[in-house]
Amino acid sequence: MKTATESPRFPNSERICRNCQVHVADRAGHGDRGPDSAWFPQCVDCARAVADQLELILDRPDDQPIQILRCRWCGLERACRPEWATRCHICHDQRTAQVCLDDLTVLYNALANAENESATALEAELRSFALLDDDSPIEAVHQADFIAALAAFEELEDRGQTGWTLLAADLSGWPWEVSGSRKHSHGTWARHDRCGRTQKLMPGRGRTECRHCPPEPESRTFRARATGRHLLYLVQFDGLQKFGHGTLARVHDHLRQGTPPVQVIESTHQETVLAEAALKRRYRDVVLLGSRSMPSTFGAGTEVLPYTIHLDLTDVLTGRDMKHRFG
Repeated sequence: MKTATESPRFPNSERICRNCQVHVADRAGHGDRGPDSAWFPQCVDCARAVADQLELILDRPDDQPIQILRCRWCGLERACRPEWATRCHICHDQRTAQVCLDDLTVLYNALANAENESATALEAELRSFALLDDDSPIEAVHQADFIAALAAFEELEDRGQTGWTLLAADLSGWPWEVSGSRKHSHGTWARHDRCGRTQKLMPGRGRTECRHCPPEPESRTFRARATGRHLLYLVQFDGLQKFGHGTLARVHDHLRQGTPPVQVIESTHQETVLAEAALKRRYRDVVLLGSRSMPSTFGAGTEVLPYTIHLDLTDVLTGRDMKHRFG
């Protein structure tokens, strides 16, 4: 298991503390380099500055390989793997280099200018967020934290899904980078409202299906369709043959391209998918992969073989013969 002083594989090869920008040693936990944190190298002093920033609130919930931590400074949660070091998504500190704040302060000023007569309201929101009274000066770090917070709340809201209570996410690159362009992440974690179990949400626009609850009626996942009826078919065209799995409509698509079925077997979705996978493994060295003109329904040719190869679907699947439906 990775310890807090070991270095994960960072996308950047620079040996510079991401927070204060000083050069550090090549290895985490050696010399002037502290534990790598939030996907970046940090010097010993910067690591110490945030050593007590986060508190553990959930440790491996439902035996998942994740911890949920909360910032003692602002209250925002962050997800991180056990034994890894991280820090708050939005809070910078007294050692954060000015160059790390510049991009965020530019965003703040652009937002203030865009608001026009509402700039005063934006400043009031910042003061409320940073716990500043009316006479306290607004510093760059306040603006940077405020913009990081706005961006983080928006990003987390986009990651939420109906039927799930969001616990925390790991937004790689934050608090210094809020573009969301970095791909390294420990993921987004939530508790399923129906069963109360913690799970990792699918990234992007994918809809997460609870691994413990029965599939929902409209589900299109493999698990939901595993026992539904499905077809394994073999069609031929001009010295070629193609196997595949699909519905009645899929076989009719082949027919319209002038590729009549040789065999069609009906079984469960799970069994037909596994049977197709077995055929792919068996014939992986002889597939044609689009090496000649093929009907569009043949795709890239990953299931296309020369007609001279003997292929019998019953070798990999037992089911109901459905060829008569396409006579």
